[in-house]
Amino acid sequence: MGRNQLSDGDNLPSDNDKCLELVQKILPLCNLFCYGEIVNPYYRTKTLMAALKKNSDSNCVTVTIKNKHEVYPALRKFLLPKNLL
Repeated sequence: MGRNQLSDGDNLPSDNDKCLELVQKILPLCNLFCYGEIVNPYYRTKTLMAALKKNSDSNCVTVTIKNKHEVYPALRKFLLPKNLL
């Protein structure tokens, strides 16, 4: 099983720890967990991406997307084996 999520990362900072806790429960059940965060002009440092970067599991892939030209490379990072990137 795999799980992909794209988000603008706009959530309450108080939710980040709970989200990270839930992701850590999902990771053992997944072959791959992918999270892409779309950066907006009001980008904050307390986003879900900041919380997920604390995770060191090899089956958790994170990317930041700054514009529409970075969507395809992000999907490639999600779908290609690490040794082919």
